[in-house]
Amino acid sequence: MQHSAEIRWFIMGALTPEVRDWFCRGENLEPEERTDQYLIFPGCESVGVKIRGGGGGKDPFEIKALKGTSETIQFPNSVSGRTDCWVKWSNSDPANQAWLEALREEPTGWLPVAKKRWVRKFAISGDVATEVPSEQRPAEGCNVELTELEVGGERWWSFAFEAFGAAEHVRDNLRVATAQFLSTSPPVSFSVANSCSYAVWLANFQFTTQSN
Repeated sequence: MQHSAEIRWFIMGALTPEVRDWFCRGENLEPEERTDQYLIFPGCESVGVKIRGGGGGKDPFEIKALKGTSETIQFPNSVSGRTDCWVKWSNSDPANQAWLEALREEPTGWLPVAKKRWVRKFAISGDVATEVPSEQRPAEGCNVELTELEVGGERWWSFAFEAFGAAEHVRDNLRVATAQFLSTSPPVSFSVANSCSYAVWLANFQFTTQSN
């Protein structure tokens, strides 16, 4: 079981070089590419279920459940958004692979999302965030993600913070990481209007595509 405090923004269209340069800040970051399969629950925005791609035949099955209600927060440089706290379970036991392959064949309910992700990782100690290599696993920290998305023939991109650690620390970890990373003004507007969780974004996208 893993606890997290997260904030995400979704913007329709192609990711611009200006945003990518702002995120990378001179670092030569190698992106990860994968396709995740999301199970859609109509009308439900508090649970996320996915099969994470890119695992070489051992893709983990993940379940996320929302804890409490979203909180609107104002960040540095006029950035605002909705933060959520989640608890996540992940299982990649080889004994479950046949069951997961059967789930992939389900013709309805699953939505593939292609991703190209750049990730920066920070270890958190008190009020200090220190960037560490992506392969490190600090007990308390925060991932900062920039992701190109393709879903249903549409292009989107997302910017996000995902703080992790002990349940009682994740909100503080998020506060420390956002204060440091957002001290440099972003080239686009990140506001409450385009801030939501994956569960909310996918539910709204699914409704839009079914209405057309």
